[in-house]
This record gives sequence, structure tokens and C-alpha cells, in this order.
Amino acid sequence: MEKKLQVSIIIPCYNSEKYVTETLDSVIEQTYEIWECIIVDDHSTDNTWRILEDYQYKYPDKIFLYKNPRKGACAARNIGMEKSKGEYLKFLDSDDILFDKNIIKKQIEFLQKTQADIAHGIEIHYNNVFEINNIIKKRGGIISLKKVNSFFKNFPITSNFIASRKKFFPLEWDESLSSGQEFDILFRAYTNGLKFSFQKTPYCKIRAHGGIYRISNMDKFNFFNNTVFLYKKLISHLNCDKIEDNTDLKKEIKNQLIIHRINAIRFSNITAFEDFGKIINTPSLAQSHASLTYCILYKISIVNKNVSLLLYKILNRLRLT
Repeated sequence: MEKKLQVSIIIPCYNSEKYVTETLDSVIEQTYEIWECIIVDDHSTDNTWRILEDYQYKYPDKIFLYKNPRKGACAARNIGMEKSKGEYLKFLDSDDILFDKNIIKKQIEFLQKTQADIAHGIEIHYNNVFEINNIIKKRGGIISLKKVNSFFKNFPITSNFIASRKKFFPLEWDESLSSGQEFDILFRAYTNGLKFSFQKTPYCKIRAHGGIYRISNMDKFNFFNNTVFLYKKLISHLNCDKIEDNTDLKKEIKNQLIIHRINAIRFSNITAFEDFGKIINTPSLAQSHASLTYCILYKISIVNKNVSLLLYKILNRLRLT
């Protein structure tokens, strides 16, 4: 009989009193019993810590609590990784839940079967409440090193994926980022050659809301400012990735930058619009060429911002971008 390996479930918390009970219940009901749950509280000011203590009291051999000496979700996840002992690392946000009681078992079996480093599935996004009529979208798909755009399209959200400790642990969550944290760390995993495997089954339920309960929430205007910062980070990784020919990777980054540049117009963020243009023209990307459609959009955006936005909306509706 194959030995069961431990999984460490890492949960950062901040003012999560409304949702963390549902999150923890989805962990406790798992049929895969070899797990530990490491919860790192990020300076909550509501009743979160008391709720966490109640769960630790009931499950002292399973649930372990820590205070975040630094600040932010990424710092909390890094601390959770440092404290973890499992051969597998499973991240879960404090307002999301595992899809059903067999998910951890399915994820580990799938990792072992495919010999992947990271397994991810379908994530279902809900408008605040996990009811079928509140479903906003479902997303998930294959990520391939041969098709670079597959990563940008299908990278999983934090609560979706599970990873091999041996391969994932050397990576750290970037504590300077206030958004796009999973995109950044998974991009580094991807460019370092880690194998992703996609299982066409729901892995998690994601709660989408505009409240303060997610550590990473922000308004759309600031989203673009943070995305500028994120893409500067991504470009800095290009020179140290393990993909032999990163021409396609640079091309796709340029495509994405053009999309963000045009979308920044929608929210009147002219500073971000200009900053995206500067990144597009950095030496690292200057010699790469975006797809023809994106090149046209970029050229138009230089001449007339609003026309480029209108054209992008039309092309997007026609699914040509």
C-alpha cells in the first residue's frame, strides 16, 4: 500500500470573522486525513482570532495558529510555508472554501499520477454567497510550456492549486506585491520549468466581493498601478528563467501589456497608461514583437486613446484578442 503523505494547508487571515468558519469547516471535513492546517493571522481587529482559537482548541493536533510579525497576505503565506511540515503545500484564502470533502484526496492522487509539481483544477467564482444562482464564472485550463499564452489565460488563483513542497518551497511569495501575488509566484514556477497538470474537476469555490475581508482587495484604479509594478517584476525574471527560448514569452508579455495599457483608459488612469507604454519599450522587450492585432492597437493608442479602447472592445466581443 502506498504511503500517505502529509499536506500542509496554509491560510492567511485578516478580519475574516464572517467567512473563516465556512473555510475551516471545508478543511476539517476532508476525507484525506493526513493534513495540518497552518493559519497566520495578519493583525485582525475583529473577532477572527477568537474564532481561530476555538478551532485550535477542538483540533489541537491539526490546527496551528501564528501571528504575522510582518504584514500582508504574502508574508503570512511565507510564514506558513516556514512552519509547515507537509510534503505538499495547499494554499487557501480565508473566505474561500474547498469544493467538496474529497478535494485534497483528489489533488494528491492527481499529483502522484501525473508526476506534476503543481496541480490545479476548475475554480468557481461566486458573488459573495456560495449558491448556484450566484455563480459569476468558472475558469481553468491546461498550462503548457509549449503554449506560453496558456499560462496567462489559465494560471490558477491561490485557493485553487496544490504544489509539491520539494519544488515549490524554494520560491517565496513576493511581500512587496499588494496584488497579483499568485500570478507572480506561479510565473516564476512556470519559467523555472515546474510542471503544471490540469484536472477537469472543480477544486474550490472563490468568493468575489468588494469588502475588506480579502487582504489583497483594491479598487480598479489602483489595480493598474499595482499591475505596472507587477509587470516590472515579471520582466526582471526573464533573464533568469529556464526556458531556452523566451521569445514567445516576451511576445505574450507584450500582448498583455498592450491590453492593460488600453484598459487603463477605461478607468482614467493616464499615469498607468503611460507607464505601460514605457515598459513595452524597455530594452528587454524592445526586440520582441507583439501579435499583429496588438501591434495595431498599440499604434492606435499612441495617436488616440479612446479610439484604441473602442476598437479593443469590438475585437474582444468578436474574440479576436
